[in-house]
Amino acid sequence: MPEGRKKRYIEDFLIDIKNTYVILPYDDFAAQICGELQARCENAGTPAPRYDSQIAATAIANGMILVTHNTEDYAALCQNSMLKIEDWWE
Repeated sequence: MPEGRKKRYIEDFLIDIKNTYVILPYDDFAAQICGELQARCENAGTPAPRYDSQIAATAIANGMILVTHNTEDYAALCQNSMLKIEDWWE
């Protein structure tokens, strides 16, 4: 991105996010859970999108509830794992 106001704004925004929130890593444990989730969903005939599986696996690996308004994309993952989701916007 070329130097300028827009680039500085984005850099400052990302620094603020990094300093404000805990960013969970997608680590080996989450990757293992993701692979298992993908396999379970495939075997059940309800394949799940890769990125949604990675997000779900990160939540499971850290013992967290996934907050999303996009509950339909996580339905198969919930049925085939211990994933808990909440929709705060309903």
